[in-house]
Amino acid sequence: MQTPHQKIRNYLYAIGHTIAEANLHATELTKLLLSQDSHSDNIIARYCSIYGITEDEIKSSARPRHIVIPRQLCMVALLKTGLTLESVGMLFNRHHSTVLYSKRIVESMIDVKDEVYMEYIERLSGSDKAIEIRINGLAIDSPQSTGVDKLTK
Repeated sequence: MQTPHQKIRNYLYAIGHTIAEANLHATELTKLLLSQDSHSDNIIARYCSIYGITEDEIKSSARPRHIVIPRQLCMVALLKTGLTLESVGMLFNRHHSTVLYSKRIVESMIDVKDEVYMEYIERLSGSDKAIEIRINGLAIDSPQSTGVDKLTK
């Protein structure tokens, strides 16, 4: 016969185990849905093509500027499609705080009109593979989305 204390401990263990199991399945389901999300994959592929890097590089932990800036711009573009910080982080094997940091960096670099970032943005806006992103009133429009292919304010 179990004491009330043992029963409570068993219930708490069962509840904790059930929650852990549910979280595991939710994470697996989210990864499955994201892996099948061709829209996100297309955006990542476009950015890789525009900047001459591979999908493995953009998703890697590599930190050279020619990889980091396209990765940050791509993360911001994915956020603009309505994906959450967590979802974008999963696509890049990163924590959601890294995605938030990337968003803030891109916004601040645009605010101060950083030469390096503006160069990368100009390459994006001049590409026929570009997609539209808006950050702090700065728009990069794709010929495919609006017929306009230049930077506008």
